[in-house]
Amino acid sequence: MQEGYITLRGEAVMSSLLDIKWPSGVEELFKNCGRDRMFLDKYVINAVLSYIEEKEQDLALGMQYGEWVRIDNNEHDKIINQILNYLDRFSIACSGRELNESITEELRKILSDSHIIEQSICYLYLRGIYDDCISRYLLINVDGISELPDLEIKDKDDRNKACMEASELILKCVKLLSSREFKVRSRFIEITRDLYNLKQRFPDTSVFESPLLTSRVFAYAHPRELPLGFCSIDNVCSDDGDCSLKRQLHAFFTKYYSYFAGDNNIGNVDSLWGEYWDIVCSFLKRVFSGLRFYRFQIRGIRRAFEKLIQRIDSSEPDYLVIEAPTGSGKTEIMVLTILLTALARKIILTKLNAQSGKNSPVGLIIYPRRALANDQVTRLIRYIYYLNDELKRRGVEGIRLTIDYTDVRPKSDYEYELNRSRGRVDEVCEGKREELRLMLKYEVPVYVKKHSDECYVELRSIQCPDGSYPMFKIVKSGGKLTIDDDAILCGIANRKESIDFVALTKGKVSKKPGDVHLALLETLRLNYLLSTSNEWLFGVTRRIENRQVWDSPLIIVLDEVHTYVDVAGVRYAYVLRRILNRIRYNQSRKGAGKLGTLVIGMSATIPKIADFLGRLFSGKIREDNVNDYVITVDKDETIPLGNEYFFIVVPTTISAVNNIAVSIQTIMDIFYNMPSIYNADGTWRKKAIVFVDELNALRRMRHDLANAIKREGSGGEFGLQDLRNPRSDKFTNEYGDDENDIVNIMSGKISHVVSTRAWEDGELWWGYMLDTIVNSPRNATTTLFNNVATFSSRERDDIRNAALVTSTSSLEVGVDYSDVVLIYQHGAPLNIASLIQRAGRGGRRMYENPLMRAVVGIQLSHELPHQAWLFELFTRVKSLRDALNYDMLYLPIDSEELIKQTIAELAVEYYILKHHDTHKHHNLSSNGGFKYECSIIELLKSPSNDFMDYVYGVFKELKSITKEEIRRDTEYIGNELYSHCEKGGKP
Repeated sequence: MQEGYITLRGEAVMSSLLDIKWPSGVEELFKNCGRDRMFLDKYVINAVLSYIEEKEQDLALGMQYGEWVRIDNNEHDKIINQILNYLDRFSIACSGRELNESITEELRKILSDSHIIEQSICYLYLRGIYDDCISRYLLINVDGISELPDLEIKDKDDRNKACMEASELILKCVKLLSSREFKVRSRFIEITRDLYNLKQRFPDTSVFESPLLTSRVFAYAHPRELPLGFCSIDNVCSDDGDCSLKRQLHAFFTKYYSYFAGDNNIGNVDSLWGEYWDIVCSFLKRVFSGLRFYRFQIRGIRRAFEKLIQRIDSSEPDYLVIEAPTGSGKTEIMVLTILLTALARKIILTKLNAQSGKNSPVGLIIYPRRALANDQVTRLIRYIYYLNDELKRRGVEGIRLTIDYTDVRPKSDYEYELNRSRGRVDEVCEGKREELRLMLKYEVPVYVKKHSDECYVELRSIQCPDGSYPMFKIVKSGGKLTIDDDAILCGIANRKESIDFVALTKGKVSKKPGDVHLALLETLRLNYLLSTSNEWLFGVTRRIENRQVWDSPLIIVLDEVHTYVDVAGVRYAYVLRRILNRIRYNQSRKGAGKLGTLVIGMSATIPKIADFLGRLFSGKIREDNVNDYVITVDKDETIPLGNEYFFIVVPTTISAVNNIAVSIQTIMDIFYNMPSIYNADGTWRKKAIVFVDELNALRRMRHDLANAIKREGSGGEFGLQDLRNPRSDKFTNEYGDDENDIVNIMSGKISHVVSTRAWEDGELWWGYMLDTIVNSPRNATTTLFNNVATFSSRERDDIRNAALVTSTSSLEVGVDYSDVVLIYQHGAPLNIASLIQRAGRGGRRMYENPLMRAVVGIQLSHELPHQAWLFELFTRVKSLRDALNYDMLYLPIDSEELIKQTIAELAVEYYILKHHDTHKHHNLSSNGGFKYECSIIELLKSPSNDFMDYVYGVFKELKSITKEEIRRDTEYIGNELYSHCEKGGKP
């Protein structure tokens, strides 16, 4: 085995990437922040590649798509400075200190003497960004040199041998480049040039007769600025220090205990605190072992508990917003704040033997859509599983999670579908069929599958702690099929472990509400605010010895608050205010203590944040105090990782072209020329998500895209992308290029690419060709990544194994696939924040591999009025996040019509609340009719003081409206509707 290699599963794997002896202080620095030598080498190579891409960006913006980046002595010094800057950024993020001057100068000499630039370029040229010799990322051009060191890979079996040879070839390559100037081109400018030359290709049409599709391409490359882990679990659990949570949690626990126990019964708090703190640290060490928290996460958790302390003995809400890049761990701030609060309450109430007819959650998590909720549920189940295991060891009842949104169906829905499909279900249970997909009400899919000798229903929208799907056992009752929903089953270590802390059928939710409750906004509006059957959500009284103590949600979480815009956003904002108002109202009636609520909002993108939060939450949030309510990631705690490409494609106006056709060809060019992600198990994966905001266009996009990339021909399966693949029999040498060059290129020798006219004209996709060497069907030369799925409110395909997914905004938030390399937007999105959220679905593994690249593409035309503003904006900025400075989230919270609509619904809500004995388990509908309209209209026409106090509680945070104005609006609504009651009719 050659030096510098180790073996893994019989495959050659490099133990280090660069032939350089780093100063011990540098390797130690990376080790202290949980990064090994491989990460260090990739981080440095990324600095070199990012510099090249930055120069290529300037070339592309100057429409010099065919030019190369020349590496001479001047550029050499600039690249060394970039590497030093990247290392300095890492030192600041990791240790809080810059590299000292002596280390910097030592590094400068080492970097220069070791030919680090040439090593990096040769590594990218021969081994690629995924170290697999397929993701080769650069072309090299040396004046006067016709033959460069190159790899021959004719098929998948050749790859391992070629990668072993790459070590020797890298040495030859470095020796060749270190003595002269040379030029390079990365895949970034290669894709840019191909997009500019993009044609509508078909198998039976000459390339010279194929019309051009684009008139201009704007191309930007910008590193992802992501936080670096800083705080180890030992630091978090230490007595003091920048990372410790002990002081804030101790102060909170003591005050929370005092609230429930009473000021005269706090003698046991110290021993109880010790038990709580021991559980907290055991839990953190078990779940986050070997990981480090980001500094902004520690700041967020600290700030949350400082605010929670102030909510005890107060009835007013407070607010905290976490704004951090997608994938940077902001969810952990919310989840840990809720779970550590729930844990504190569980230990305190257990100790005090508190009693209550119903439980009220300590944390309510509200989602705007169920796709996001499903992703978070999986994480919560995993965390609660391990936290409850710690509680079980100490004989304390576990924390319970309840869920109430569309995917959680009543038991009767399962019974109906199982018995309706009895024959096919029996086939699965008898082993005659592998599985059966059933569709419950509201298009909720479940799967019947046999495990061992038993039959189960699997819920595949969420996962168990071990990654398996939660299951209900199918049982027979009275000759009918039903499910046992007393607990879900998980295949943890194949033991079919029963998990009873989570309720996944509606009946179990209301029977025993959880300590943490999840729901969608519309579910809360219809089934909670306009009903009294779930009044536990808004607080309960607990009997503790001889005292009645009020208990209600301390925390309400709204995820992805940037989606709370326009009219729908106003309705959601008022639902939140109504929930807070209902809690306050119930609390004031019980008179058994006061608990306020901390509202936590989360988003990656909130432009003009003070104005938006002032409208969404409270007018007390202003520009001069917004920092009191917001936690963000400081630049000093981030490092540049990977690169995000941003392509704007402008369709041609010279000839009539179909915009969907332009998008399809653009998607093919980008997606197939971006390398597939090589995984530790020896497989390659990649995915693209295509956002189309109109359902009609979505259906056509899915159909035409699937037809373009996968079709049948005389030689078998192929796609239009194969017209540019020299390995395919669909590739025709219309440019008359030397056949020897074509043969060499087909064998993986990409150094011959630059000799062809087809490449110059954007009709030879060498990146795609390399990928088909290892990712093509048996006896074929097309790609394996050619299956298309759709995900929308009306159509939900299984997208986990799809290569290309067409979607509406349904996948904008809360979807975490690690193999997404392309996010494409067909037409203008709703706003910039939405586009940035969508962009965040890609490149989720840059933390693992700093060389990873992700692409965001969009088709825009300055001639279309609804796209012109966005087109103009993107000509001013060089990154998506910079565009936020020009964006605004529209939230007309003080709209007169929306205020009146809310008042009318509040009248219904108040009437139900006051008549809860008569309508305890119902809303106001009865036999399809609405029987109580005139009573409610009378309430609006002549509002009582109590009703007006209830109504104004929802609007009091609005500075633009007074209580008297609310009364006038209320009476106006009542008078407008009252005439119908006088006539004996219905409004």
